[in-house]
Amino acid sequence: MPHSSPLLDELERLTDEMDLLLACGRASIPSHRLVEELADEARRIARRLDEAARGGCRPLSNPPRYVSPDGTKAGW
Repeated sequence: MPHSSPLLDELERLTDEMDLLLACGRASIPSHRLVEELADEARRIARRLDEAARGGCRPLSNPPRYVSPDGTKAGW
C-alpha cells in the first residue's frame, strides 16, 4: 500500500491545477496583467501546500492581549 499524508494528497490534487496554470501561461500573450494573475494563482497553490504541510491553520494557543499599532510591542 502506498504511503499517504495530507501533503502528498494535496500535491496530487494540485497537479492538475499546476498543469492548467502552466498551459494558460504558455498559450497566452505575455503581459503585465498575465504575470500578476499567474503569480496570484501560484501563491494560492503555495498557500494550500503550506497549510497541508503544517497541518492547516490553528488558533493561537496564547495570543497577546495587546499589540501596538506598529506591531513592534505586545503584552500578555
